Amino acid sequence: MTLAKQTVALHLAMMKPFVKLLSARLRSYFASQAGLVLDNLSGLLDIPQPIETSIQSALLPDWGVENERYQRFMGSVYQDVAGVWGQSVIDDFSNGVSEQRAHDAFWDFCSEMPLDYIITYIGIPWSVDKDAFEVARPVFTLELEDRLRVVGSRINSTTKLRLVTKLSKVITLGAGIDELADAIMEAYDGTSMETPRRSNAIARTEATGLAGLGSVAGARQSGVIARKQWVTVGESSRHQWADGEEVMLEEQFMLTGEPLRYPADTLGSPGNIINCRCFLKFNRLA
Repeated sequence: MTLAKQTVALHLAMMKPFVKLLSARLRSYFASQAGLVLDNLSGLLDIPQPIETSIQSALLPDWGVENERYQRFMGSVYQDVAGVWGQSVIDDFSNGVSEQRAHDAFWDFCSEMPLDYIITYIGIPWSVDKDAFEVARPVFTLELEDRLRVVGSRINSTTKLRLVTKLSKVITLGAGIDELADAIMEAYDGTSMETPRRSNAIARTEATGLAGLGSVAGARQSGVIARKQWVTVGESSRHQWADGEEVMLEEQFMLTGEPLRYPADTLGSPGNIINCRCFLKFNRLA
């Protein structure tokens, strides 16, 4: 396996536990929200009224409140995931040129070793050294809050549309409470909470976006990194033209279909960032 392919494989392996963590948290969020919708709707089944009235009555009355609840529900997980990636960049570039050489030597070593060995014996960092990566820095905090706000709003807007579509169909067919419950679960997560699809896609996207947000924040805090480089994952990726594009740390990539600061950046439209698995590499000051 070439060094480039080994680097991609190692990155994807390191992403898996973060995707799993985010997906589990999302399923909990969806389940709690779906329960409220089902309770509202089940109380309306025996009340003669137009289908549209029943559906609108069943939907949550204030989606703005739900957007805020998403921010509270997911905030600590977002901070933890982004913080780990910020810390990893600082660790890579913390000790000057000697550390850069050690970093390069490490990747040379990785290119010669089986991936399973690397993951088993090197492991994945789960804790953040607060003395090194400062999670309370205003820029990092504001960027996290903005991502939570945008993503929460997008998720809930899509959920509302999916609920209206699914419920209109089953209520027209005279569905009972069990059929309504199934329809609501499908609206939230694709099939059912046992075989999630939507939450996994969101989790993959958010893991990628948080890795980018956190690593750029770590690069910024390191004080020694000047440039960032886009690494495209997958030969058929929609971002294949961006592979290798290098820009200054605070600049946006321009070969990604839309200007993006990092992979799965919320500056991009959902169709451009959903399920993105690309990542960044960094280069220090000359």
